[in-house]
Amino acid sequence: MGMSWCRARGTAMAVVVLAVAFVVSACGGGDPGAPADGSRSKTSGSSSSSTSGDVIMAEFGDRVDVGGGLTLTVSAPERFVLSEYAVRADKHGEPIRLDITVENDGSEPYDATESFVGVQSGTAEAGQVIDDEVGMGLLPPVTRVLPSRSLTWPVGFTVEDPSDVVVEVRLDSRAGLPAVALVGGVSD
Repeated sequence: MGMSWCRARGTAMAVVVLAVAFVVSACGGGDPGAPADGSRSKTSGSSSSSTSGDVIMAEFGDRVDVGGGLTLTVSAPERFVLSEYAVRADKHGEPIRLDITVENDGSEPYDATESFVGVQSGTAEAGQVIDDEVGMGLLPPVTRVLPSRSLTWPVGFTVEDPSDVVVEVRLDSRAGLPAVALVGGVSD
């Protein structure tokens, strides 16, 4: 009995430590060299993109310079068929797929685990799809993108309205990099 209690207590402590570490990392500071008003001098490499505070507005397919030597491209959303083993947070809605590409032209490796992708459709947050058959995992890639290299990975979500999709990608908020927001939908 004593050993089980110790094991349970150790597991509980590990969960608490991980939760605290997650919260602390999520609350990390911004770029100390950024202007106090939140504006940025960097803009996208595409003429159709614009910067607003810490968000760069872009079009699907644009190569967006987010700073730190990193360039982000998000493919246009596409419908796809779930495999029989797919798990989705929202059983309602239509599955869509996006491909996220990060190019590292900087001098330091980029840790892809720092990336975040969120999707909204209609009036609701979209639920993530996990489908290992097509390479969509729960977490972002665990690899580092070395200088002069790129990495592409698929993400999937179920959306309320495939013609109305808002995507926000944040490569690393702790490093003070801006989010990239894209608005559009599936083209039929």
